[in-house]
Amino acid sequence: MGVGKSYALIVDLFAKLLMILWVVWKNRNSTLWQNKPQTAQDLLLGSFAWLDDFQRVHSGNKKPTAPKKKVWKPAKQSRLTLTVDAAFLPNQHRGGIGGVLSDGRGRFKAAFVRPVPYTASPKQCELLAIREGLDLL
Repeated sequence: MGVGKSYALIVDLFAKLLMILWVVWKNRNSTLWQNKPQTAQDLLLGSFAWLDDFQRVHSGNKKPTAPKKKVWKPAKQSRLTLTVDAAFLPNQHRGGIGGVLSDGRGRFKAAFVRPVPYTASPKQCELLAIREGLDLL
C-alpha cells in the first residue's frame, strides 16, 4: 500500500471517529437536558449519514446533474419486489418509513409503515426503511 493510500485511510478513519464523538456528545446533552436518548445503532447510523452528507456538500464536485427519470417496471415472474420510501423532518429530527412487497405481476403481498422518532438525515431514514423491508422478507 502506498503512502498516499494509507494517508487517505487515516484521514477517513479520523473523520469517522470525530463524527462518532460528536454524536455521542450530542446524545449525552440530549439525554441530560431533554431526556431523549438514542440507541447505539441510531447514533452510529446517524453519525455516518451526517459525515457522508457533509463530505458530499464539501467535495470538489459541484457540477449540477440532471435528475434521471425513474420508470417502474414489473419484476420477472416468481420474484418479489420491495419498494421503500422514507420521510424526514429536519427541524424535528424525526421521520417515517414505509414499504410495499409485491410479486412479479405487481400484485400486493405485504406492507409496513412506522415512525422513526430519532433520526439524523433522509439517508438514515431510507436505510432504516430498507432494513425494515428486509426484516419483512
